[in-house]
Amino acid sequence: MRKSIGRELLLLLTFFGSIWAVVSYFSEDEAEDCDVIPEDLYDKLGDFVIDDFSQSSSLILIANDSFSLESWNEILHRLDFDNSNCRAIYLSRNPEVNAYTLPGDNIVVYSGLIEFVESGEELAAVMAHEFGHVKKGHVRELLKERFAMTSLIMIVSGDAGGNLLLELSDFLFTAAFSRDNEKEADYYGLELLERGNLSTRGMLRFFEKLEEEKMEMPEIISAFSSHPLSADRLEYIRTHAAKSVGDSLLNMNWNDFQKEMLDLAAHGDQ
Repeated sequence: MRKSIGRELLLLLTFFGSIWAVVSYFSEDEAEDCDVIPEDLYDKLGDFVIDDFSQSSSLILIANDSFSLESWNEILHRLDFDNSNCRAIYLSRNPEVNAYTLPGDNIVVYSGLIEFVESGEELAAVMAHEFGHVKKGHVRELLKERFAMTSLIMIVSGDAGGNLLLELSDFLFTAAFSRDNEKEADYYGLELLERGNLSTRGMLRFFEKLEEEKMEMPEIISAFSSHPLSADRLEYIRTHAAKSVGDSLLNMNWNDFQKEMLDLAAHGDQ
């Protein structure tokens, strides 16, 4: 009998503890809209994902609010990184051509992307596109569609079961932005390039090359399927690039930069 009462009491404490955890994450305004992911919860989820990702892959910090690799400074300055809402950028050794935004608004750049692009202007275009996903809150939208708020709280508090963690892992590696999201990121990225006085032709060259190569190298291009490129998106970028007024080149030696990043990805910061 005592064991039964003790078990029921434990369940009640756990239940009310969960209720308190949910309430504590919401401000008065946010409580009126349960679809809002509180900033604190979103940031903690980002930290959890980065920590988990680091267990299986080497992540090298490129930039955050207090640090940046010197070789990236030109790109970050042109793209106004300080006002991008991006918390951090990481480099990861992976042959796939990809860069993606994680929960918490952290961006991971694969070494395969560095090897694939042919200029700093192309890399800047990809980063501008990712900044668009961050600025427009697209990852938050995907999370809200896929997970209940209580599930996210359980994940960051360490109370998530194996099935929920597997679901999160599946989400991180298979979730694709909608076409509307991609267009919005394109539009923002193109505007960002122009504000940085960079030609938008870098974005056009990158996506055209991606289309050309995906039949020949499907195993490394397929990762970019999380960024579906429709014909109307490509046509919009092409039209915009033809009118591009920014033509200033980045003050960087691309070959030196590329070698430095690939060496860093291969050997770490040792």
